[in-house]
Amino acid sequence: MLILLVRVIFVVLGALIGATSGRYFYEPLFGQGLPAWYGAAIGFGIAVTLIAAEQAFRRRFTRSLVAFLIGLSGGLLLSTLMLAVLRQVLQDEELYR
Repeated sequence: MLILLVRVIFVVLGALIGATSGRYFYEPLFGQGLPAWYGAAIGFGIAVTLIAAEQAFRRRFTRSLVAFLIGLSGGLLLSTLMLAVLRQVLQDEELYR
């Protein structure tokens, strides 16, 4: 039951981070008119792919893949929080374009 909760949280975090940061990463490639849900879809796809890889290698690498997924989601969360703090401290919009 706990692993299902971790997977759901990982997918939600992947989609949210993709939606918020997708605009900055994909705007130079696709232009100004890119909706936020494109980034969310890409984040969702990456998260689901990683969970599918965990399921495929379940018998051999369950512990290491779960640790990888937890570490990745924790790293994404910490980087998002750090960027939020830096935006508040610097308050310079030109740094993020």
